[in-house]
Amino acid sequence: MIETASPNSAIQCEAFRASSPSSGHWAAYGRDGQRLATGVDWCTTPTAAELAAWDEEAREAAERAAAWPVEVIGRSLYIRFGRLPRGGRSRNYVTGQLEPGVSVYRARYNARTDALDASGALAGTYLHYLIAGKQAYLVAGDEVSTGSDGEPVLANARIIAELVVTPDGFRIA
Repeated sequence: MIETASPNSAIQCEAFRASSPSSGHWAAYGRDGQRLATGVDWCTTPTAAELAAWDEEAREAAERAAAWPVEVIGRSLYIRFGRLPRGGRSRNYVTGQLEPGVSVYRARYNARTDALDASGALAGTYLHYLIAGKQAYLVAGDEVSTGSDGEPVLANARIIAELVVTPDGFRIA
């Protein structure tokens, strides 16, 4: 199973990590798909067959990740529903107060599905925007605070790309 070492994004992750579901052994891979290290659990090590399969999956995942926009490499990834607000500040619609920046949702690139996953977002709000037909955007910026609903708030927010919803997550339109 290939997963990422970073909670926010595999695109900017330090390494892909492959592990066996039935034991604790693993292998870590760089963004280029090259194996960096292997690890063992208390009694097992990765087999040659596991390493060969993980090596191939990591190379394929690295190729897919390389197709994403260069400007998101090394940055945390965020999804925004709807255009950026004028003045660069979102409004808390319960209190009417302005947030200290633009409200967004954390996204994580999933190398296995080649899509962005925002499942860590507040489920009700996230689904509300999808049902309402709001356009989703890949956004970059400087995380400066947490909004009133617990979401990240960005200063200097900018849209990287429009996203489309797929069964696997979000992809660049």
